[in-house]
Amino acid sequence: MEPRERIIVYGLIAACIVGIIIIGFFLSYAGGQIFSKDGFSEVYFEEHQKLSSVINENEPLSFSFSVISHNKIPMDYAYTVYSGDEIVRMGQFILPDARKNNKTVVIDNIRLKSTLFSLNNSVFSETQSTYNGGMGLLISRGESTSQVVTDPSKLYYPVHLSEGGEPVTLIFNPAAHETFQTTTSKILKVGDITSIKRDPKALEINGQQLSNVGFDKSITDWTITNDFGMISSLKKTETITYRYAFKKVSVDVIASPQSNPEEKTYYAINFWIVVKDPRY
Repeated sequence: MEPRERIIVYGLIAACIVGIIIIGFFLSYAGGQIFSKDGFSEVYFEEHQKLSSVINENEPLSFSFSVISHNKIPMDYAYTVYSGDEIVRMGQFILPDARKNNKTVVIDNIRLKSTLFSLNNSVFSETQSTYNGGMGLLISRGESTSQVVTDPSKLYYPVHLSEGGEPVTLIFNPAAHETFQTTTSKILKVGDITSIKRDPKALEINGQQLSNVGFDKSITDWTITNDFGMISSLKKTETITYRYAFKKVSVDVIASPQSNPEEKTYYAINFWIVVKDPRY
């Protein structure tokens, strides 16, 4: 390399070194100013893997969340705990506090009501039967016939008041007017609440999402009339659909510098829970 070329190369190297020193100084200075203003906070649940997903009604719910402040100036924090849209707990604190930049908040003894809901889509059905004395048979629309045993002083009328159960025999006086009325119910479970899972795409209403777990309840009103040996049976059934909903439990946190309370940053975390009805 000729002396002239060597001078040019050394000059370029020296210029690069000076440039790196200047940029480094600027970043160091600017970083101390900019990043101190652009701090942030972390908000998270402690032991989130152990958060309850199914509990019983009025069973105490407890959990904790932590806040870590990555700010170099004192910050005011205000938190609100929601069950659905209902406020269940509130509080506030300052960070850093006593040279600590983190705080864990324990939320305990929250009592939640059952998240079992009726879908308000009742289905009604009706069956009417008549006893034909001449044939000695009970003629049922939509159902099989059954024999009615008679003797001069009594009518023996067998009827299945509950599905899957043994028939009940009603005894009537063929020389009288009598009415027998009763109500029966049946519950058919749908799904398994111990393995219930939330569908993230499900519609959320008032902080709740319906599941496919619950039961269908059938309520049947029976009216059986003996009119001097002529028996009529009226069976009215209402089927009501019940399903469990996931309720959102959320924590909202607002952070604001003490030097500028109007400057606010919002944080939110949540989990979902099903609350069992103690009656079922």
